[in-house]
Amino acid sequence: MKRKYTLLALLLSALYIALPPAVYAQTVAKQEMLEKLFEIPAVKDTVLGKQMFQPISQLMERQIELNLQKNKNISSEKRKVISSAAGEVFKEEMVAFMQEMLPVVNKIYADTFSYEEIEAMYEFYQNEHAISMMEKMPSLMAKMMPEMLSKQQQLTVRVKQKINKKIHEKLEEIN
Repeated sequence: MKRKYTLLALLLSALYIALPPAVYAQTVAKQEMLEKLFEIPAVKDTVLGKQMFQPISQLMERQIELNLQKNKNISSEKRKVISSAAGEVFKEEMVAFMQEMLPVVNKIYADTFSYEEIEAMYEFYQNEHAISMMEKMPSLMAKMMPEMLSKQQQLTVRVKQKINKKIHEKLEEIN
């Protein structure tokens, strides 16, 4: 009987000792695959690059332009200088932000996806059709953004009206 417990204790100890290196090896393999995935330009641009920030950049540029148009005292030459300077700062900040976000995004991907899923993404993004799809995303988003904003504004008004109506009905029930 004592021998069975000794053998069981040895097996459990071996598992305890062997498991952490296996888990560590899996984590390292996953991180290496994530690094390979984020080296693909289409993925990097989508997750942490042009495609992610292009709509924000365009929106910011439009906002600056609208603000400049309001001020009639600024010449067109000065407007160009101001727009250019703002664009440069935005691009610099976005590059720094992307570098800052890479470890965060990497962790989120690692926590969300298995090694096999990350590997499948890597293989998918090597495909010419996937690359083409990713390159078209900024254009797709640029077309969708105005529609989404318009519909979102309509939704906001509609929801607000319905909430006010519902609140009014519920308060009437109390009185």
